[in-house]
Amino acid sequence: MAQDAALRAVIYVADGIHNDEAWQWVKLCAAHCAHRGYRVIAVVIADIGGRWSDAVTMLGAGEAEVLVVGEYRQIPADRVPRVEIADIDESSEQTSMSELSTRRIPPSADAE
Repeated sequence: MAQDAALRAVIYVADGIHNDEAWQWVKLCAAHCAHRGYRVIAVVIADIGGRWSDAVTMLGAGEAEVLVVGEYRQIPADRVPRVEIADIDESSEQTSMSELSTRRIPPSADAE
């Protein structure tokens, strides 16, 4: 994709958000996309038959690069794929990086 081409976005509205409220979220997400310069290619609304997997499939197929939701709670907790941040709580016992085992991968011959 050319550097000056707008990123393509899919807007997702979660299950349980109905009618006018859903369209308010769509408008908010569309405004966010406009502000960021994204081109909206699809709107997936769970309550009218859309699924999270539909939105993710568009990203996986290269149809879009960005998935936009109105707020964090609209992202399904059991979503796959998902991104997780390994944030160790300071009140829990921490493992130092030196205690973690690492696997060394030998350099390939064609890397030279």
